[in-house]
Amino acid sequence: KKAEEALRASEHQYAGLVNNIDGIVWEADLAEGRMTFVSFQAQRILGYPVEQWLAEKHFWKDHIHADDKDKVVAHSATHTQRGEGHDFEYRMIAADGRVVWIHDFVSIVTEAGQPVKLRGVMVDVTDRKKAEEELRKREEHFRLLIENASDLITVINNEGVFRFQSPSAVRMLGYRPEEMIGRSIFEYLHPEDASRIAPAIQRAVANPGLPVSVEYRFRHQDGSWRFIQSVGRSIPGEAPEGFIIVNSRDATETRKLEEQFRQSQKMEA
Repeated sequence: KKAEEALRASEHQYAGLVNNIDGIVWEADLAEGRMTFVSFQAQRILGYPVEQWLAEKHFWKDHIHADDKDKVVAHSATHTQRGEGHDFEYRMIAADGRVVWIHDFVSIVTEAGQPVKLRGVMVDVTDRKKAEEELRKREEHFRLLIENASDLITVINNEGVFRFQSPSAVRMLGYRPEEMIGRSIFEYLHPEDASRIAPAIQRAVANPGLPVSVEYRFRHQDGSWRFIQSVGRSIPGEAPEGFIIVNSRDATETRKLEEQFRQSQKMEA
């Protein structure tokens, strides 16, 4: 009697733990492919009563999102045949029609060395997936803005080494962005202007967030010199070696017009 009472107390304790885990704890019979146990969280997360999970032979398979079903079933079958525990993410359709992202952690239960059942925990990761998708959209949005900006967007470290170059480099300077990554900005500067760039970088590093403006000549891929106007800001904490983001525009035509205007004034004088 004492043993029975201890067993009941133990079962009650473990049932409480299982049903309060923030995920669906489940077991399935390998021979029949039917769920033999599902925790109460199943109804909270997907809306289907526990009885339905246990009554329908192919409940799990039948409620996987159509776009994921074949891949998920094949993935599970492959690892189960190998006797391997596995985890994977997929979508399920809730009772109210919602799409719920599930991360399923699966282990194989063996008896006498033979796999007899699957046991796992389904965790609702819908919020994380939504956050990842929102982040991906924002990254895509900013990527499109940078790639289609008329100005040149550059990132250099505190030593003036290129870490990023936007696609405008091809139009403005003739170089593909990947050609410049890892090279120093000083390789491209006019000798008479190089001595002014190092102090500008130092000012930016010493005053994070403060815009530092500078104009200089930059060697085009065809060998000509282009007048470039740049504004740089040091962003602390983005990279151990420093992170200075630079916005640049080609001022060559403006300088030519200014020079023509000065010559015109001289002629008039």
